[in-house]
Amino acid sequence: MTRLPYPTHLSLPFLAALSLAAPPDTEVLVRKGADLAAVYAGTLDHEAGVGAADWSVGPDDVWELKRFDFEFKGKLEFSCDSATLVVGKNESKANGKSAVWAVLIPDEAAPITSSEVGHGDRAVAVFMRFHPSRIGDLFPKGTVKKQGDPMALIEAKRIYSHKINAGWQWDNMPVVPTRASMIIDLDTTEGKRRFYSTDSDKATVRYVDAFVNNPVPLADTTPVTTKDAARVFEEAWSAFDAEYAMFGVKPDVDWKKLKKQYLPLAKGAQTQGQLAGVIGLLVSHLEDLHVWVRHGETWIPTYNRFRVTNADWRTVKPQLKGLEERKGLAFGRLEEDLGYIVIWNLSTQGLSDTFDEALEGLADTTGLVVDLRWNGGGDEILGRRLAGRFLDKEAVYSKSQYRTGKRHKDLGKAHERTFEPRGPWRYEAPVALLQGEKTMSSAESLALMFAQCPKVTTIGHHTAGSSANPRRLELDFGITVNLPRWLDLDPSGQPIDRVGVAPDVPIDAPNPGDFQGADPVFEAAIQHLTAIEDRGPGKRD
Repeated sequence: MTRLPYPTHLSLPFLAALSLAAPPDTEVLVRKGADLAAVYAGTLDHEAGVGAADWSVGPDDVWELKRFDFEFKGKLEFSCDSATLVVGKNESKANGKSAVWAVLIPDEAAPITSSEVGHGDRAVAVFMRFHPSRIGDLFPKGTVKKQGDPMALIEAKRIYSHKINAGWQWDNMPVVPTRASMIIDLDTTEGKRRFYSTDSDKATVRYVDAFVNNPVPLADTTPVTTKDAARVFEEAWSAFDAEYAMFGVKPDVDWKKLKKQYLPLAKGAQTQGQLAGVIGLLVSHLEDLHVWVRHGETWIPTYNRFRVTNADWRTVKPQLKGLEERKGLAFGRLEEDLGYIVIWNLSTQGLSDTFDEALEGLADTTGLVVDLRWNGGGDEILGRRLAGRFLDKEAVYSKSQYRTGKRHKDLGKAHERTFEPRGPWRYEAPVALLQGEKTMSSAESLALMFAQCPKVTTIGHHTAGSSANPRRLELDFGITVNLPRWLDLDPSGQPIDRVGVAPDVPIDAPNPGDFQGADPVFEAAIQHLTAIEDRGPGKRD
């Protein structure tokens, strides 16, 4: 791929970024004009321990600015005569529409004045994190000219993806900052990244040198013709139109309308990188964790949502005696003659044999905790082998439907997916199966398998609600799209998309802060097992 210098205009390919948050009394000098505070008038606020905010961004969140001027306490300032602004927003019935991040791309490189390192550099892209209430201070009335070029979405999402892990984030999703905190994260013409953290309560600017040599990577600039770009885009759109089975559970997705919206952008793509970015914008509307786009070795930002990790390994691990950590799992013993096995994934080679060894080592335990809370999936057939050690007779654990016609609602008969008992013996003591929102894909199927076993109680939170059985759509120019092909159903025939698989015993601990130095789900499992009287060994004679 041909590489050009860091782009300073939106006609060149995309970037990606993240940031932190804006202060209550930040000194921002700007002319009066259009009011973004009215557009993003939501009430989302900082709350310690609640995790990150989901966000979305679309053509209506791209703005053309007449001017941008920023000054903080005389210690950091930069300005430009015109720029494009992209605002990432959180939107909910409870809080309305709140800005959670922003990317500013000046039409001309903006000089930086700083009391810290970076004075005299020129900014070509700025990633900003700020409290949602500060957007009107940063971009006051009169500074917004009109809606901007939607092609800027590609740049902005690339910037976000590269920079989100720098601060005010949880699992690479944005956390709402405090009102006093703001992060200004700039890439410069000098090829340096200048990261500043401001605190309006303390009137301080702190420069963080750790990111200086980690600017947003150069965008691909390999040219593409209008004809080829339109053809490849149509191929991607048509494949989903013909094969994607979950349109029926996504009533807000108007696939034909999205084609009309994004095909002109595809035709306007000047590079292969931009074309891949447009395809990423299109499929992000499906809000499907299994849909991804890759251009060569570069991952294109699509869709993500915050999912609580309802577990704390630092709490669990010290309670395990004789802990053995193997590829794909770990196991040990607990008090009250209980055993514990955590299955990290369903993709490690030899996992089935390792699991059998772990179960053999815990054969005399009178209760077992099986933990899937970190498991993102892998091979469902492998899952059948693991769960078969707890099953007494063949059972249906899931159903699935595929597209059979041109219409989105044309789905075939639900196909039952079954699993069977597997020897050499069955674990017959009570089992607590732990699950949560990070239990995803084939791991959700595994949770459903365990739920069919006679001595198993599922405990925790609902699973991720994302299944695929995908195929890889290999397009021209090294663009690959992951295309899910089935509608995954639980044994009763209900789709699991978004809603996931509910546990037998729900543990209402929705905030990530509840799992810092504590693990209420793990503790509930121990209480559940120890409350069962007359427990015999897992392996019976």
